[in-house]
Amino acid sequence: MARASKKDAERHRQEIVAASARLFRERGIGGVSVPELMAAAGLTHGGFYGHFPSKSALAAEAIAEASREIGTALAATVDAHRDDQRAAFAALVDTYMSAQHRDDPGEGCPVSALIDYARDGCGSELDAAYHDGVETMIAAVADVLPEGAGRQDALAILATMVGGLLLSRACAGTPLSDEFLVAVRHHLGAPNGPGSPAEEKIT
Repeated sequence: MARASKKDAERHRQEIVAASARLFRERGIGGVSVPELMAAAGLTHGGFYGHFPSKSALAAEAIAEASREIGTALAATVDAHRDDQRAAFAALVDTYMSAQHRDDPGEGCPVSALIDYARDGCGSELDAAYHDGVETMIAAVADVLPEGAGRQDALAILATMVGGLLLSRACAGTPLSDEFLVAVRHHLGAPNGPGSPAEEKIT
């Protein structure tokens, strides 16, 4: 019985992390309460502290999980074009700067979705997890850059994509929202438009 209970506890813990990774990206760390997180995982509020010492500790794990998800998803997108570096880069940019990614932050990149995490009062406990997520994205961009390109190029491209996505989300419901997506794709040399085959789900 003890073994079964331990297995159930681990499964519940994973369910909490998965639900939190989605809700935090949708609403921000400060925008979701512990009871809401537990309810999303199908569990009761009272069991939370049996799994995590604090909401911040959970948030750090949720960010790490979201970063793993985005890293795996982008690697799959790039691998589909591995024989053509320019096509791989275009696929990465098109996928990131897509209407689907803009409209579904809960399944997308935590770097953009949680960029204001420090304002949610969680302090430095989350710094390492968030910074690791940024490094994951830098590595994904660097992986599709031509030979001779360096880390600064990857940083500038990531900053352009994240900034463009944030502005697109901030202008949701207006023509500006799509304009930002298209402008970044064109600027980075990946000019597929909304609805193109390159608009893949990011996770």
